Amino acid sequence: EFYRNSDLDANTWANNRSGAPKAERRQDIYGGTFGGPIMRDKLFFFSDYQGSRQDAPGSGTASVAPAAWRAGDLSSFTTPIIDPLTGQQFPGNQIPTSRFGPVARSLLNDTARYPLPNAAVAGVTGNYVGETLLKIRAHQGDARLDWNASTNDKFFVRSDFNLSNSHR
Repeated sequence: EFYRNSDLDANTWANNRSGAPKAERRQDIYGGTFGGPIMRDKLFFFSDYQGSRQDAPGSGTASVAPAAWRAGDLSSFTTPIIDPLTGQQFPGNQIPTSRFGPVARSLLNDTARYPLPNAAVAGVTGNYVGETLLKIRAHQGDARLDWNASTNDKFFVRSDFNLSNSHR
């Protein structure tokens, strides 16, 4: 058994900067082996298993576009925003929303999938704090059978499996 939890973990720099709490963690990796002779000097078996469980609920940070940027207002940028059609700077660094493609418009208007900032930070780095949950369940193992048919003839058969799933 290997066990780890968040008791001795430090909070991440990004979480500290954005005011998010330390993520909770619990991780278990466990398993064992078993083997031996079935018939003395003739037939042997061996098997092993390892399981993993990891639960990491908590908070995470992301960088998302502020509302002004989603509306095409990039006046906070000191670098000129150039119109690729004319080669000229957009007046006031403001891109008309009519120039947004349908995919961009759909993404920027869907705050359920692409949320607005909710953390007050300087700039945009880490301006969104949200809940996270990582769950991993994994199982793997092997089984092997060895047969010494004679001093010159040896056979073995082996089977392996690996099942895992993870989701956020």
